[in-house]
Amino acid sequence: MVFVQLLVQVGIKIKGNLFVDKRANIISNRHLEEDGGDTTIGTTRRGNGPAYRDKYDRKGVRFEELPITNPYQLTDIYQEFFESDLPVVALFEGAQGFGLDIDWGDYPYVTSSTCNVGGAVSNGVPASAIRNVYGVAKAYQTYVGAKKFQPDGEIFNKIREVGNEYGATTGRPRQVDFLDIDQLIKAARINGVTELIINKTDVLQEVNFWKLYKDQKLLDLESEDRFTDYVRNLVLVKCPDIEEIIFSYSPNDI
Repeated sequence: MVFVQLLVQVGIKIKGNLFVDKRANIISNRHLEEDGGDTTIGTTRRGNGPAYRDKYDRKGVRFEELPITNPYQLTDIYQEFFESDLPVVALFEGAQGFGLDIDWGDYPYVTSSTCNVGGAVSNGVPASAIRNVYGVAKAYQTYVGAKKFQPDGEIFNKIREVGNEYGATTGRPRQVDFLDIDQLIKAARINGVTELIINKTDVLQEVNFWKLYKDQKLLDLESEDRFTDYVRNLVLVKCPDIEEIIFSYSPNDI
């Protein structure tokens, strides 16, 4: 309900625009209280983990079970996709990043859900209907959580400040490291990425550091052109499904 209130406060029309599938599970106050005690993983403490646990333990509460749904509008994704008289075009945005995926991330320092393209399939989209997979990655890595991620060095603090790297949910400062190109390639392969966008290249431009990890070794590519050429050439060789790689130099580009 808080999310809806925030949208209304900034003038966004809710009625007729915001719908929740009847199967969506509810995060309750009990989930929030339980997650609030986390000290080991470094979660956002928004109740997601306990809610997912209850969902898969078949103890969750679905949205359709709530006695009051206003100001939300209930919908049925199956009906929307397959019983509509209108052509359906859907855009799915994945939450968080591949490195936090419950299966493919650095377990146990991961989120509670799937962060890959399989999330669209589990929400009712046939795999054969997926046309384009847009992969979005930063020109460096960031992480928020309990594990030690950021190496020593003032350059990482500088990247954080220039890139405004603070958690979108909690406002916590993100830990920063240079790009791991092997992890990028792994994410692109598993997700079947067709277009890859590498943003915040302008941040590295401002700090003038062009480094990345390959085979767990740090490479100093010394210049912007060498960095972008190295990334583009290696990724295109390793990921032939990718049709285009775009380097973004502005928060307004994508």
